[in-house]
Amino acid sequence: MKNANMSKSMFYSGLSHDMRTPLNAIIGLTDLVKYNIKDEIKINDYMDKIKSAGNQLITLIDNFLDYSKNEYEKIDNEIVNFNLKEYLEENTAIFKVIAKNEDKKFIFKYNVKHNNIKGNTVKLYRIITNILGNSFKYTKNGDTVILEVKEILNEGSPKYKFIITDTGIGMSEEFISKVCSP
Repeated sequence: MKNANMSKSMFYSGLSHDMRTPLNAIIGLTDLVKYNIKDEIKINDYMDKIKSAGNQLITLIDNFLDYSKNEYEKIDNEIVNFNLKEYLEENTAIFKVIAKNEDKKFIFKYNVKHNNIKGNTVKLYRIITNILGNSFKYTKNGDTVILEVKEILNEGSPKYKFIITDTGIGMSEEFISKVCSP
């Protein structure tokens, strides 16, 4: 019972964290729309990004509903075919908006040859948005957040290395020793 309650608590905490990123993007983008109301090109770009953030939010809500129906295990482990570059560009677009709103730099470096892959997009989204979200949270105006994706040569099948760096406050040695603990 204690483990089940802990799992639920961790899930709700993660969901809450995951939902903040697209919500912050939507709020920031609506402010940009107001400030650039006469610039049709910018408005169209902002509206596309609002739609993307809204779709991410819908996905999170759908995952929550599936979890509440005891189907989360199945979805959480689903392996699908997808284009890694397109997936990352779509899911990190909101961080470009956040960077602009917070006077920060967001750099996306991509050095991958094999873009069409099989993987778990739910877990990838959760990992990337949590780490990027924390990077933005703990950086100040003028700071830089970098997401770098590299393909590593491996015997027969490619592997990918995701590197997220920032010029924020950093982590204490004590925190680093427990960073992967629940």
